[in-house]
Amino acid sequence: DCLDAFTPLEFGITTNEQAQCKIDFRDGNLSTMQFFFGGSNYFVTNHTQKMKLPSGTADGLTLQNDGTFDLYVKCQDANGNVNEDVYVIEYCVKKGPDTTPPVIVDTSITSGSPIRFGANAVPLEVYTQEPAQCKWSRTSKPYDDMENRFTCATSPTQLNGDLSYTCAGNMTGVLDRAENQFYLRCQDYANNTMAQSYPFVLKGSQPLTILESSPNGTLYGATTTVPVTLGVKTDAGAEAGKASCYYSAPATLGEPLKFFATES
Repeated sequence: DCLDAFTPLEFGITTNEQAQCKIDFRDGNLSTMQFFFGGSNYFVTNHTQKMKLPSGTADGLTLQNDGTFDLYVKCQDANGNVNEDVYVIEYCVKKGPDTTPPVIVDTSITSGSPIRFGANAVPLEVYTQEPAQCKWSRTSKPYDDMENRFTCATSPTQLNGDLSYTCAGNMTGVLDRAENQFYLRCQDYANNTMAQSYPFVLKGSQPLTILESSPNGTLYGATTTVPVTLGVKTDAGAEAGKASCYYSAPATLGEPLKFFATES
C-alpha cells in the first residue's frame, strides 16, 4: 500500500561486506550521487535510512509526494569495488488533500517536570509530525481563542534530527511551589486543527537548603595527612532534597569536586 503523507519511515539494506553506500533519485556513478545512505560515510554491513514523506531526511534528501518514486542505491567496499547494477527502492505516497490534524509527538521538557525556583518564564520546544502553527493557554480552549503563540518551522524541509518539526516559545507566569497547568493546540497549513488540547504541566519548586554538614570544628591527627569524611544533608528543592553536592578547598585547582556518594 502507499504511505500517508508525513509518514515516518525507516528502512535499510545489508551488504555482504563492509561498504560505503549512497542514495539518490537518479541512477548514476557513485561519485555523482548526492547523499550517503543514512547520512553516514562509514564502511559497515548494515545501513539504515530514516525519512519522513514527503518532506525528506535530516541530512538533506528532499522527498516527493503524490505518486510512485524510485530511490537508487550504490555501494563500494574499501578497495573501491562498486556494485555496477544499481539497487532500486520503490515507494509511493497517497494522493489527495491533507485532512488530518497535526500531532504533538514530543516536547523538550517532559510534562510534570520540576522547574528551577524563581524561573517565571521557561523556554519550551514542541515537536509535531508535520509543519504547523501552535499556541498555548492556561485553560483549555479552541485554537483560535488561545492567547500565546509559538514560533514554528514553516517549511517541509525544516526537519530536526528526529524527523519532526519544531515550535519554540516561552511558558510565562510559572509560579513557585505550584503545579502550573498549560494547554497546547496546533493547526497545520491545510487548516486542520487539533480537536483536543495537549495538557502540559510544569511544577514550580522551592529553594534547595543545606540542613546540616559535618564534621564541625578542628580535626587533629598523628600524621601530616588526616583523612576526613565530608557529609551534607539537603532539604526542599525540586525533589524533596535530592541533590548533587560538590566541595572545594584552598589546595583544589579548577572546578569544585563532586562528592563520591551524592545525588540523593
